[in-house]
Amino acid sequence: MLSGPASAGSGVDDRRWHTELYQEGKTSMMFSLNLSIATSTAALGLLAAAGGAQSQETIKVGVLVDQTGKTSFYSQPVTEGTLMAVEEVNAAGGVLGRQIELILEDDNGRPDLSATKARKLVDDGVVAIISNSNSGATRQAISVTAESLTPQLASANSAETLTTLDNSCFFQLGPVESLQVKTMLAFTKTKGYGKVALVGDNSGLSTAAVDQFRMGLGEAGVPIVEEQLIPVGSQTAVPQLQKVRAAEPNAIYQVAQIGPQVVQFFQAYQQLGMKQPILGTFNLSSSSYLTTAKGLMDGTVFTDAFDPEKPEAIAFSERFKAKFDKEATSLEAYGHDSVVLIVDAIKRANSTERPAICKAIAETKGLPRVMGAKGTGFDFSRGDRRGFDPEGVVVRAIENNAYTGAVFSGTKN
Repeated sequence: MLSGPASAGSGVDDRRWHTELYQEGKTSMMFSLNLSIATSTAALGLLAAAGGAQSQETIKVGVLVDQTGKTSFYSQPVTEGTLMAVEEVNAAGGVLGRQIELILEDDNGRPDLSATKARKLVDDGVVAIISNSNSGATRQAISVTAESLTPQLASANSAETLTTLDNSCFFQLGPVESLQVKTMLAFTKTKGYGKVALVGDNSGLSTAAVDQFRMGLGEAGVPIVEEQLIPVGSQTAVPQLQKVRAAEPNAIYQVAQIGPQVVQFFQAYQQLGMKQPILGTFNLSSSSYLTTAKGLMDGTVFTDAFDPEKPEAIAFSERFKAKFDKEATSLEAYGHDSVVLIVDAIKRANSTERPAICKAIAETKGLPRVMGAKGTGFDFSRGDRRGFDPEGVVVRAIENNAYTGAVFSGTKN
């Protein structure tokens, strides 16, 4: 794991971060960061500074990532986008004439570790922290960044409560759960789904999302005829889906968040011969599901924050494809955009002082970004420290085991 700069007198420090993610017993993703401080090269092309005096010339940015925990399947791709963006910034000359040095810390997706890891990053002298881990872990780090006035950017977290905490230097870059509920309800309003089922898992991430969907559906007057949670660690979702089938809903909201349970949902759905439309969440934008649930998801629609036809997204996707020989998803774009925001704030502040960067981020409006529907960008002018445009969520579909473009966007039908 890449955890910090080389110690004094260490000579050539060749650090490798190799991560294999297993879901359902299969390797679904592997990426490698090979950071050589002596040569300033890496497998991902990240330019890093040499140790000693030269390291003082870098701008240190911390990253909290779930490298090995249950949410690593989306945390790692987000971090891959972060790494790519830093490489591009450094290749273009850096910011304020200095290179960016990333310091990565694995919090294992565990709230009990994230505050300790955040404290280590602050003590290491980072000017900002990018939280690429899950919402629970991000929440625990907020107390550390509040105390030190360190800008903390949550790249992809959708929890509603993060910005309610007292931290003027915490910023949420992705859409909150209520936005995906409103967007999906706007999309389905003309579909005539008189009654629906709601299926999640019993993780904290999923139950929070279930609560938001239950609230949104209730406010819209849509009856929920069955609600089921798939236990984390279970081997099948057939018992839960049998109850859903018996309730005869017109559509099913699939709100599970933990990888194996999402796959089990689709396996059980197919096994039981169910035909109801499936309405999914941001979670399905993880391309790992195209492997672990291959051929099981066709016809599913889901909310996303990535419009592949947006000009900024097209340019990003082309660069990503050229570099990694695979298609970009919203996850990598989340990580990319966090770096774009930090670099822009440092430039406008003309400073690497933490409070100055916080102030510049809070004043950001109209900054182009990859994420969001066409015509949307970063906007913190509402004063709620949420930078995602309320009309920026899109609805996409899965056909022939591939993602389609946006079929709907915004909260207005």
